[in-house]
Amino acid sequence: MTAPGVEPENPQQQPPVEPGGKRKVDRSWFARHKILTALGVIVVIIVIASIATQGGSPEAPSGEEPTDAGQGEADQGQQPNDDEGETEEQAPENEGPADPFADLYPGFDEVSESGSGDAVVAVPASVAMVTATHDGSGNFSITVIDEANQPTGDLLVNTIGSYSGTTAYGLNQLGEPASIQVTADGAWTLDFAPMSTAPELTLPAESEGDSVFRYTGDAGTWAVSHSGQSNFTVTEYPELIPSLLVNEIGNYSGSVPAVAGPAIVTITADGTWSIQPE
Repeated sequence: MTAPGVEPENPQQQPPVEPGGKRKVDRSWFARHKILTALGVIVVIIVIASIATQGGSPEAPSGEEPTDAGQGEADQGQQPNDDEGETEEQAPENEGPADPFADLYPGFDEVSESGSGDAVVAVPASVAMVTATHDGSGNFSITVIDEANQPTGDLLVNTIGSYSGTTAYGLNQLGEPASIQVTADGAWTLDFAPMSTAPELTLPAESEGDSVFRYTGDAGTWAVSHSGQSNFTVTEYPELIPSLLVNEIGNYSGSVPAVAGPAIVTITADGTWSIQPE
Protein backbone atom coordinates (compact mmCIF):
# COMPACT_ATOMS: atom_id res chain seq x y z
CA MET A 1 0.00 0.00 0.00
CA THR A 2 1.15 3.46 -0.80
CA ALA A 3 0.11 6.46 1.12
CA PRO A 4 -2.18 8.84 -0.61
CA GLY A 5 -0.32 11.55 -2.50
CA VAL A 6 2.84 9.49 -2.69
CA GLU A 7 3.87 8.08 -6.08
CA PRO A 8 4.67 4.39 -6.17
CA GLU A 9 8.33 3.45 -6.07
CA ASN A 10 8.41 1.62 -9.46
CA PRO A 11 11.89 1.43 -10.90
CA GLN A 12 10.38 1.57 -14.42
CA GLN A 13 8.58 4.77 -15.21
CA GLN A 14 5.00 4.08 -16.17
CA PRO A 15 3.79 5.50 -19.46
CA PRO A 16 1.62 8.60 -19.18
CA VAL A 17 -2.12 8.21 -19.29
CA GLU A 18 -4.03 10.06 -22.02
CA PRO A 19 -7.28 11.79 -21.22
CA GLY A 20 -10.11 9.22 -21.13
CA GLY A 21 -8.03 6.63 -19.26
CA LYS A 22 -5.95 5.28 -22.18
CA ARG A 23 -2.30 4.80 -21.55
CA LYS A 24 0.00 6.51 -24.07
CA VAL A 25 2.59 4.11 -25.68
CA ASP A 26 5.85 5.41 -27.18
CA ARG A 27 6.41 4.16 -30.85
CA SER A 28 9.84 3.55 -32.51
CA TRP A 29 11.36 5.91 -35.10
CA PHE A 30 10.62 3.48 -37.95
CA ALA A 31 6.97 3.20 -36.85
CA ARG A 32 6.64 6.94 -36.75
CA HIS A 33 8.35 7.47 -40.15
CA LYS A 34 6.87 4.77 -42.36
CA ILE A 35 7.44 6.57 -45.68
CA LEU A 36 11.12 7.21 -45.06
CA THR A 37 11.53 3.64 -43.86
CA ALA A 38 9.96 2.28 -47.04
CA LEU A 39 12.20 4.44 -49.22
CA GLY A 40 15.25 3.29 -47.32
CA VAL A 41 14.31 -0.37 -47.81
CA ILE A 42 13.93 0.19 -51.55
CA VAL A 43 17.35 1.85 -51.77
CA VAL A 44 18.95 -1.04 -49.87
CA ILE A 45 17.33 -3.58 -52.22
CA ILE A 46 18.62 -1.68 -55.28
CA VAL A 47 22.16 -1.51 -53.88
CA ILE A 48 22.14 -5.23 -53.02
CA ALA A 49 20.85 -6.13 -56.50
CA SER A 50 23.53 -3.97 -58.15
CA ILE A 51 26.29 -5.57 -56.12
CA ALA A 52 24.99 -9.06 -56.93
CA THR A 53 24.93 -8.25 -60.68
CA GLN A 54 28.51 -6.90 -60.74
CA GLY A 55 29.74 -9.79 -58.69
CA GLY A 56 28.85 -12.21 -61.60
CA SER A 57 31.40 -10.62 -63.99
CA PRO A 58 35.16 -10.86 -63.49
CA GLU A 59 36.64 -7.72 -62.04
CA ALA A 60 39.08 -5.80 -64.18
CA PRO A 61 42.66 -5.67 -62.88
CA SER A 62 43.56 -2.77 -60.67
CA GLY A 63 44.12 0.42 -62.68
CA GLU A 64 42.34 -0.99 -65.76
CA GLU A 65 38.81 -0.42 -66.86
CA PRO A 66 36.66 -3.45 -67.67
CA THR A 67 36.36 -4.20 -71.37
CA ASP A 68 33.21 -5.30 -73.07
CA ALA A 69 33.86 -8.70 -74.67
CA GLY A 70 31.75 -7.99 -77.73
CA GLN A 71 33.43 -4.67 -78.34
CA GLY A 72 36.86 -6.30 -77.95
CA GLU A 73 36.03 -8.87 -80.61
CA ALA A 74 34.79 -6.14 -82.96
CA ASP A 75 37.95 -4.10 -82.43
CA GLN A 76 40.06 -7.19 -83.00
CA GLY A 77 38.30 -7.77 -86.32
CA GLN A 78 39.14 -4.22 -87.41
CA GLN A 79 42.83 -4.47 -86.61
CA PRO A 80 45.16 -4.86 -89.65
CA ASN A 81 46.42 -8.34 -90.30
CA ASP A 82 50.17 -8.22 -89.75
CA ASP A 83 50.59 -11.62 -91.38
CA GLU A 84 49.06 -10.37 -94.62
CA GLY A 85 51.40 -7.37 -94.64
CA GLU A 86 54.40 -9.62 -94.13
CA THR A 87 53.20 -11.87 -96.96
CA GLU A 88 52.97 -8.93 -99.35
CA GLU A 89 56.44 -7.69 -98.37
CA GLN A 90 57.92 -11.17 -98.84
CA ALA A 91 56.19 -11.72 -102.20
CA PRO A 92 59.17 -10.45 -104.28
CA GLU A 93 61.34 -13.20 -102.71
CA ASN A 94 59.13 -15.77 -104.44
CA GLU A 95 59.49 -14.21 -107.88
CA GLY A 96 62.82 -15.91 -108.52
CA PRO A 97 66.36 -14.53 -108.98
CA ALA A 98 66.87 -10.95 -110.12
CA ASP A 99 67.50 -10.27 -113.82
CA PRO A 100 71.26 -9.59 -114.17
CA PHE A 101 70.71 -7.68 -117.42
CA ALA A 102 68.39 -5.22 -115.68
CA ASP A 103 71.27 -4.47 -113.29
CA LEU A 104 73.99 -4.28 -115.95
CA TYR A 105 72.18 -2.09 -118.48
CA PRO A 106 69.90 0.96 -118.14
CA GLY A 107 66.15 0.53 -118.27
CA PHE A 108 63.84 2.93 -120.11
CA ASP A 109 60.52 3.07 -121.92
CA GLU A 110 60.67 1.80 -125.48
CA VAL A 111 60.89 4.54 -128.12
CA SER A 112 59.97 4.41 -131.82
CA GLU A 113 61.24 6.84 -134.47
CA SER A 114 60.50 6.98 -138.20
CA GLY A 115 61.33 9.13 -141.17
CA SER A 116 62.56 9.21 -144.76
CA GLY A 117 66.02 10.06 -146.05
CA ASP A 118 68.95 11.28 -143.98
CA ALA A 119 68.31 12.25 -140.36
CA VAL A 120 69.82 12.61 -136.89
CA VAL A 121 67.89 11.00 -134.03
CA ALA A 122 68.59 11.41 -130.30
CA VAL A 123 69.08 8.14 -128.41
CA PRO A 124 66.98 7.41 -125.29
CA ALA A 125 69.78 5.69 -123.34
CA SER A 126 73.53 5.11 -123.35
CA VAL A 127 73.05 1.40 -124.12
CA ALA A 128 70.11 0.05 -126.10
CA MET A 129 68.87 -2.45 -128.65
CA VAL A 130 67.76 -1.02 -132.03
CA THR A 131 65.40 -2.77 -134.43
CA ALA A 132 65.57 -0.98 -137.79
CA THR A 133 63.88 -1.22 -141.18
CA HIS A 134 64.59 0.52 -144.49
CA ASP A 135 62.58 0.60 -147.71
CA GLY A 136 64.86 1.92 -150.40
CA SER A 137 67.39 1.02 -153.12
CA GLY A 138 70.43 3.05 -152.08
CA ASN A 139 72.88 3.00 -149.21
CA PHE A 140 71.37 2.58 -145.72
CA SER A 141 73.60 3.11 -142.69
CA ILE A 142 73.14 3.75 -138.96
CA THR A 143 76.08 5.36 -137.14
CA VAL A 144 76.16 6.26 -133.43
CA ILE A 145 77.72 9.65 -132.60
CA ASP A 146 78.53 11.51 -129.38
CA GLU A 147 77.68 15.06 -128.30
CA ALA A 148 80.54 16.39 -130.45
CA ASN A 149 79.05 14.54 -133.46
CA GLN A 150 82.02 12.20 -133.52
CA PRO A 151 81.49 8.45 -134.16
CA THR A 152 81.60 6.28 -131.03
CA GLY A 153 82.72 3.24 -133.04
CA ASP A 154 79.23 1.70 -133.32
CA LEU A 155 78.38 1.28 -137.00
CA LEU A 156 75.11 -0.60 -136.55
CA VAL A 157 74.07 -1.02 -140.21
CA ASN A 158 75.81 -0.48 -143.51
CA THR A 159 74.04 -2.09 -146.44
CA ILE A 160 72.46 -1.44 -149.82
CA GLY A 161 68.70 -1.51 -150.44
CA SER A 162 66.03 -2.82 -148.10
CA TYR A 163 66.89 -3.86 -144.56
CA SER A 164 65.31 -5.42 -141.48
CA GLY A 165 67.27 -6.46 -138.39
CA THR A 166 68.21 -5.84 -134.76
CA THR A 167 71.51 -4.41 -133.51
CA ALA A 168 72.83 -2.82 -130.30
CA TYR A 169 75.01 0.15 -129.36
CA GLY A 170 76.94 1.26 -126.28
CA LEU A 171 78.40 -2.17 -125.52
CA ASN A 172 81.99 -1.34 -126.57
CA GLN A 173 82.20 1.71 -124.25
CA LEU A 174 84.41 3.62 -126.68
CA GLY A 175 82.33 6.78 -126.40
CA GLU A 176 79.17 8.23 -124.87
CA PRO A 177 76.30 7.84 -127.37
CA ALA A 178 74.17 10.94 -127.90
CA SER A 179 72.54 10.55 -131.32
CA ILE A 180 72.18 8.27 -134.32
CA GLN A 181 73.02 9.41 -137.82
CA VAL A 182 70.75 7.80 -140.40
CA THR A 183 71.74 7.67 -144.07
CA ALA A 184 68.89 6.48 -146.30
CA ASP A 185 67.19 7.07 -149.63
CA GLY A 186 63.83 5.67 -148.50
CA ALA A 187 61.53 5.36 -145.51
CA TRP A 188 63.01 3.96 -142.31
CA THR A 189 62.01 3.08 -138.73
CA LEU A 190 64.00 2.78 -135.49
CA ASP A 191 62.67 1.01 -132.39
CA PHE A 192 64.76 1.45 -129.21
CA ALA A 193 64.40 -1.09 -126.38
CA PRO A 194 66.34 -1.96 -123.19
CA MET A 195 68.89 -4.77 -123.36
CA SER A 196 66.93 -6.68 -120.73
CA THR A 197 64.13 -7.21 -123.29
CA ALA A 198 66.36 -9.10 -125.74
CA PRO A 199 65.36 -12.73 -126.37
CA GLU A 200 67.28 -15.54 -124.68
CA LEU A 201 69.85 -17.42 -126.77
CA THR A 202 68.90 -21.06 -126.27
CA LEU A 203 71.17 -23.54 -128.01
CA PRO A 204 70.92 -24.91 -130.58
CA ALA A 205 69.80 -21.73 -132.34
CA GLU A 206 69.12 -20.86 -135.97
CA SER A 207 67.88 -17.64 -137.58
CA GLU A 208 68.55 -15.09 -140.33
CA GLY A 209 70.00 -11.59 -140.47
CA ASP A 210 71.17 -9.26 -137.70
CA SER A 211 70.13 -10.34 -134.19
CA VAL A 212 70.75 -9.56 -130.50
CA PHE A 213 70.41 -12.10 -127.68
CA ARG A 214 70.88 -12.51 -123.95
CA TYR A 215 73.03 -15.49 -122.96
CA THR A 216 72.97 -16.99 -119.44
CA GLY A 217 74.48 -20.40 -120.21
CA ASP A 218 77.81 -21.95 -119.32
CA ALA A 219 81.14 -21.57 -121.07
CA GLY A 220 81.57 -23.97 -123.97
CA THR A 221 82.47 -24.53 -127.59
CA TRP A 222 80.04 -23.37 -130.28
CA ALA A 223 79.86 -24.78 -133.79
CA VAL A 224 78.88 -21.74 -135.91
CA SER A 225 77.80 -21.63 -139.56
CA HIS A 226 76.63 -18.92 -141.98
CA SER A 227 75.27 -19.00 -145.53
CA GLY A 228 75.50 -15.54 -147.10
CA GLN A 229 77.57 -13.11 -149.16
CA SER A 230 78.32 -10.18 -146.85
CA ASN A 231 80.10 -9.68 -143.55
CA PHE A 232 79.33 -12.23 -140.82
CA THR A 233 80.25 -11.54 -137.19
CA VAL A 234 79.46 -13.13 -133.85
CA THR A 235 80.44 -11.05 -130.80
CA GLU A 236 79.95 -11.92 -127.14
CA TYR A 237 79.78 -9.12 -124.55
CA PRO A 238 80.22 -10.42 -121.00
CA GLU A 239 80.54 -8.08 -118.06
CA LEU A 240 84.18 -7.19 -118.72
CA ILE A 241 85.92 -7.68 -122.09
CA PRO A 242 84.08 -8.25 -125.41
CA SER A 243 85.01 -11.32 -127.44
CA LEU A 244 84.84 -11.29 -131.25
CA LEU A 245 84.14 -14.96 -131.95
CA VAL A 246 83.67 -14.78 -135.75
CA ASN A 247 84.49 -12.11 -138.35
CA GLU A 248 84.26 -13.39 -141.91
CA ILE A 249 82.90 -12.49 -145.37
CA GLY A 250 80.40 -14.83 -147.01
CA ASN A 251 79.89 -18.44 -145.98
CA TYR A 252 81.39 -19.69 -142.75
CA SER A 253 81.66 -22.88 -140.70
CA GLY A 254 83.82 -23.33 -137.61
CA SER A 255 84.08 -23.84 -133.86
CA VAL A 256 84.70 -21.02 -131.39
CA PRO A 257 85.02 -20.74 -127.55
CA ALA A 258 82.27 -18.91 -125.71
CA VAL A 259 82.47 -17.62 -122.15
CA ALA A 260 79.76 -18.10 -119.53
CA GLY A 261 76.89 -15.67 -119.16
CA PRO A 262 75.42 -13.31 -118.36
CA ALA A 263 76.44 -11.85 -121.69
CA ILE A 264 74.97 -10.13 -124.73
CA VAL A 265 75.53 -11.88 -128.07
CA THR A 266 75.26 -9.86 -131.29
CA ILE A 267 75.19 -11.39 -134.76
CA THR A 268 75.71 -9.54 -138.04
CA ALA A 269 74.63 -11.53 -141.09
CA ASP A 270 72.95 -11.16 -144.46
CA GLY A 271 71.95 -14.82 -144.67
CA THR A 272 70.94 -17.73 -142.46
CA TRP A 273 73.12 -18.75 -139.51
CA SER A 274 73.19 -21.40 -136.82
CA ILE A 275 74.93 -22.04 -133.47
CA GLN A 276 75.28 -25.57 -132.08
CA PRO A 277 76.82 -26.56 -128.76
CA GLU A 278 79.66 -29.09 -128.96
